[in-house]
Amino acid sequence: MQEYHFINYEGNDITPNGLRAVIGAGKEWNKDDRVTFSEGLAATSLPTNDPYHTYGFVDRSGKVVIPARYRYPALFQDGLAWVDGTFINKKGETISLENEDGTPIIHSELVNGYDDYDHGILITKGSNNRYGLWDVIKKKEIVAPVYDRISSDYDDAYGCRFFVKDSIVLVQNDKKYGAITANGKEIVPCQYSYAEIINGFVRVCQEIGYNRVYGLYNKEGKELLKCGEYSRIEVVEDGILATRVKDAKLTIDAGCVFDLEGNELITIDEGNSLDFRPLSEGLVAIDKNYEGYGFYDKNGDAVIQPKYEDAGYFSEGLAPVKLNGRWGYVNHAGKDTFGEQ
Repeated sequence: MQEYHFINYEGNDITPNGLRAVIGAGKEWNKDDRVTFSEGLAATSLPTNDPYHTYGFVDRSGKVVIPARYRYPALFQDGLAWVDGTFINKKGETISLENEDGTPIIHSELVNGYDDYDHGILITKGSNNRYGLWDVIKKKEIVAPVYDRISSDYDDAYGCRFFVKDSIVLVQNDKKYGAITANGKEIVPCQYSYAEIINGFVRVCQEIGYNRVYGLYNKEGKELLKCGEYSRIEVVEDGILATRVKDAKLTIDAGCVFDLEGNELITIDEGNSLDFRPLSEGLVAIDKNYEGYGFYDKNGDAVIQPKYEDAGYFSEGLAPVKLNGRWGYVNHAGKDTFGEQ
């Protein structure tokens, strides 16, 4: 049997006698992951041949803070961890799952309940078999059980069903998607074929036959880009990139760059292909109809003429560019330099 241990920055083994480090824990679970400290505590298990080990928690000095007596440990978030279908605090005390009137809440029936919990918010299941949200820390209902489903889009770091991203939660009713804030305010009505959270915005999608068109809302619920008018929407660090369409066949009308408030900055006229890079330092790299990347300002003027095979974005006055198979850099004046082959 493999054993894993904790070491500190000095390389000293701080694993308590009789315990071992856990392979994966809570939302960090992955067969290739190792245990993760969270809020100063990490799960450990007793080394037994039983596939269902018992788990406890140690601090960074290796001291056992919570004895090994649980079967399903998760990470600590906001002072709480989900274990064996309930919550404990950092003293190992059980936190009651009750409404304000003392009646028990009904949570979903997943074995690993941490899949329904993130940063103080728990998905609850009502007697009507619909779902709502409950604030575990304040012990109050945030959203009554009125949704067919509450979830989040898949996150590479967590891979979990429920993860509060940018204080936004996705909801579903009658097979249509929308979004609410973490405090229960509706910001996107449940009327779209699909919705996902990208960089603090909600991108919505309508399927029209085999085609898809998109729209965009901010976290305050303002519709920035109307769904149905765009075949592509991306939110990058300094702005929003989109491809506008002019008919149901998604014929490209123009490539557009918007600021984060939805104000249009750049429009590139119709082309068969429009590829963008992030807007940075007032310029955006655009490849129109495979003519090569050039850099355009917020007025849509080509400040650096299109000729590059690939390009990145500006940082500290330089942007990476590729020409004749070689990578180099270009400055705001359009002067490029390439290293030796």
